Amino acid sequence: MDPLEIIAENRITLAIEEGVFDNLPGRGQPIHLEQDQHGNRSTTLLHSILVNANVLPHWLELRREVFTEINSTRSEMFALGNIEEQENQGDALGVRIQEINRMISSLNLIAPSPHFQLGHLIEIPSNSRQGFHESDEIPG
Repeated sequence: MDPLEIIAENRITLAIEEGVFDNLPGRGQPIHLEQDQHGNRSTTLLHSILVNANVLPHWLELRREVFTEINSTRSEMFALGNIEEQENQGDALGVRIQEINRMISSLNLIAPSPHFQLGHLIEIPSNSRQGFHESDEIPG
């Protein structure tokens, strides 16, 4: 955990213990996050239209595609079974990892914050592969 997060969590916990949040206006009422607190009506209207139409921003759609590709690649590698079959598919795995990394690069360029960016997958050279097992994580 980030040191700033730890400080923030400690201050929030202390404030809760001291009752700082006990008498806030609207306590017990639902929070309507779709309402823009700053009064920007056009942004609020656009946001509500997109939410109601189940439309995601392009970067979120791309992020979903990246995770779908990672999971698909991982499942295919596990389905191969033994190490020899996995080694035979090594070049194909390398190509898939390169494709996924290109998608990740595109995502990182359009993500609204570094917090939403993803790390690239690491390609393992074929001569050092030991096979993938279901408990293994694909590096990322």
